[in-house]
Amino acid sequence: MSFFLCDNCFNLLRIKAFNNNQPVYTLPESSYIRGYCLYCGRDTNVRQHFYFLCEICERIVHSYGKELAARNFILSWWSSVRQQYGLGDIELSVEDPVIPMTYAAHQKYKKQSTPKPDFVAVKEGRVLFAIEMKAGRSSIEGMSSFQLDISDCDDILGFLQQPQYRVPTFLFHVQVLEDYKYPTVRYSGVNAWWASLFELEKNIENVKMRPRERRPAVYYKKNAFKQIHEFPNYILSGGLESEKELLNKRLPKLYPEKK
Repeated sequence: MSFFLCDNCFNLLRIKAFNNNQPVYTLPESSYIRGYCLYCGRDTNVRQHFYFLCEICERIVHSYGKELAARNFILSWWSSVRQQYGLGDIELSVEDPVIPMTYAAHQKYKKQSTPKPDFVAVKEGRVLFAIEMKAGRSSIEGMSSFQLDISDCDDILGFLQQPQYRVPTFLFHVQVLEDYKYPTVRYSGVNAWWASLFELEKNIENVKMRPRERRPAVYYKKNAFKQIHEFPNYILSGGLESEKELLNKRLPKLYPEKK
């Protein structure tokens, strides 16, 4: 497998994701070209690096760039929302960034860490709401249903049980597509949709194994999601208060209880 990367991102991934293993081959310094870095997405000088990877590990390396693109899309969107809707006193910050790491380091991290939302919206030091983000190629409109791993559901329910994160929480699906500058590619967020956890609860279809991955996932009706431009009006028109009232009574049920 080969990846076009700028020097900074190559060194980051080599140390953090590839366990400090050098690639089997890197094009010589004379082979730098102007193009997109697969990880950070910048249009800069990049070189091609070759690694022997299984299909799963290759997919993980690509996922780092996708997650970063989705994160930047959300942050850019909120920056424009703050100006347009007079929400300048509400800051959206990254609470649980995706960090490249080896498989062993990730397993250790999962055992030792407590769940956190991807973003928190903070006003005067108080968390108002949280966002859990998922990224993928498809738009919500193009899906037959939305899939969420049971493990992801458990992570959401896990942070909701912590007092500092017991706040209205929304699931955002960010559509991330490839952007090519031949022969290089980067990932770009192009659109997003959102759903409240209690709306997802109302729209559970079933639980079944994901094809090929053999992981249980919850399938939700896609009409649980709304367009991203509807979100500011929702929180300004009392949506947060309604969500908080429900949360004070109980946690959402993101999948059916086992019988």
